[in-house]
Formats: sequence, structure tokens, C-alpha cells
Amino acid sequence: MGGRARRQQLLLSTAVLVGALSGYARNAYAQAVGGACNLVSGTSYECSGSHIIPQSVTADDAQVRVESPGLIVDTTALGGTPGTAMTIIGDGAISFFDPYGAPFSSLTSGAGYDALSIISTGDIVSGNDGSVTVTTNGTLLGGDNGIFARNDGGGAVTITANGDVEGTSIASVGIFARNEGTSLSVTTAGTVTGGGAGISAGNYGNGALTIEANGAVNATAASGIGIFAQSGTNATPGGTSLSVKTEGNVYGGNEGIYVRNYGIGPLTIEANGDVTGDIGDGIDARNGTSISPAGTSLTVTTAAGTLVEGGGYGIHALNNGNGALTIVTYGTVTGNGGTRSGISALNQAPICR
Repeated sequence: MGGRARRQQLLLSTAVLVGALSGYARNAYAQAVGGACNLVSGTSYECSGSHIIPQSVTADDAQVRVESPGLIVDTTALGGTPGTAMTIIGDGAISFFDPYGAPFSSLTSGAGYDALSIISTGDIVSGNDGSVTVTTNGTLLGGDNGIFARNDGGGAVTITANGDVEGTSIASVGIFARNEGTSLSVTTAGTVTGGGAGISAGNYGNGALTIEANGAVNATAASGIGIFAQSGTNATPGGTSLSVKTEGNVYGGNEGIYVRNYGIGPLTIEANGDVTGDIGDGIDARNGTSISPAGTSLTVTTAAGTLVEGGGYGIHALNNGNGALTIVTYGTVTGNGGTRSGISALNQAPICR
């Protein structure tokens, strides 16, 4: 199977996953299941203890916090019940905050089992816009996804993952984030690993999409994409700027970094670590299409001492936006696709340098 077919397969798998999980019903009531999290006031929950069955909080404006060191949710332990380790869902502003490094494990794949699933199902009338905020410091291991975050409301998605996050199945995603509201940001410090994608972020709202990966990001499957980022769609443009910055190495069995911007602002990629796409390109970045132009400038910068390498192009940049196309490489860029070069750059806009 060629690189393009594998890419389409990954995107289809991601779409199927999103479709399956978008069917959650909206809930205007509060409920905690499993025993780890207790309502302490208003819509605030505190979680503690060691658990081997799935935990869940269903409440509008749910604010869930790890109360103290020692919270563990491991559904793979002896006698455990398969399922997502921690699920938080409701309308309005939904958040999870863990300052203590709680580990979550749910290694059964193929049934929507994640380490952490957090979803805002929409806005609250005369209340908070839907939003999702995640801060974790623990190791998260999910059969399907390490973190699954989705916002169907009008606000932002903000994910800060300071520990290692991993999806273990062949089609899994380390961190999956989708937003229909304003901005979307993903910041990592540990290693993020998935089969289908390390990080997959789609912003279909009206704000910026920002990814800052300070640790390694890996997609281990042959169809895998290390970092997948998309703002808007070809059919429905959306979002403003799109930026990806990496400090660690990025690896994809197919593509290293794959970015599509259908928003109204610039696309910027800064790679300060190695980037590898085994079958496809090391970095594949595009503003819009020739039929549907989008974005403004497109800039790719690689740091000294880095290697950007692709089975196709090392860097493949196509700008259909109304601005400059700029590629600055201080390291090595290599393409291994026969007639394909280390760098392929095409600008349909008035300015190219």
C-alpha cells in the first residue's frame, strides 16, 4: 500500500473514531461512577484512591481535580473491568487537573477505551460556553488513545501533558484533540506515542491551532503520522493561525509532520529536533489548495544539527495562501523517494523566497 493510501486510511480511521465518540448524549445532571471522584461543591470533584474499574464523571461544567498523591486507575489490573480509565463529559466548561502525576491505564483496544476521555458536549444556555482544559503530570496508557479531548461548544481546548502519553493499538492516537469553538492548543513535555498518530489536532473553530511538543512524538504504524494538525477543512475553511513547534524528535511510519491550514492566517513550523517520515515526507505543509486558497504565509525552519528525512521529500511545502513561502534549514534535509528531492517548495502566492 502506498503512502497516500496509508494516509487516507489513517484519516478514515480517525474520522470513524470521532464519529463513534461524538454520539454521546448531553447530560444536564451530575453523576460520578466508579468511586474515585466525589462531588465537593457546586460542580467541583476531587479524585483519590486506587481503582481497577473505569471511573467517570458526568456533569455540566465539571471541574475534576486529583486531590492528593496516590490516585491510580488501572483497568488492566487483575480483576479489573475493561473500559476507559477516566471519562469526564458534560455541557459547558469541562476540566481535569492533576498536579500529582496520577497514572491511568486502559490497554484494551478496539472499543473506544482511552486512558483519559474528556468531552464538552456543547454550550450551556445563559451559562458557560463549551470548553475543555486538561493538565496532566502522570503516565497515561490507553488501548485506543492516551488522551481523547473534544469540544462541541463555543470555547477553547487546552491540553498540557507533562507526563508520557501513549495509545498502544495500531490505529491509536497518543493525544487526540478536536475543537469546534475558538482556539486549540496542545503542549507536551514527555514522550507521546500512538500507532496511527502521536498527536492529532483538528481545529474547526475560529481561533488559532498551536502545538508545542517538548518531548519526542512517535507514530509507530506504517500508516502513522507523527504530528497531524489541521485548521478548518477544504470545504469549510476555519481558524486563524496554525503553528507547530518541536523540541524533541518526531517519527512517523508514514509522515513525520503533516499539516494542513484552511484558516485565514499564517502556517508556521519550527523543528528543533529530528523529523522522520519513513514512507511519506519528513514535513508536509500546505496552505489551502489551488482551487480553494487559504492562509497567508507559510514558514518552515529547522535547527542546526537536526535531520529532516522522508521516504519521499524531506520537506514538501505548498503555499496557496496570500503571502510568502519561506524555508530556512540550518540542519540536514534528505529525501529518499527516487526523483524526489530533499526540499520541494511551490508558492502560488505573489511572494516566494
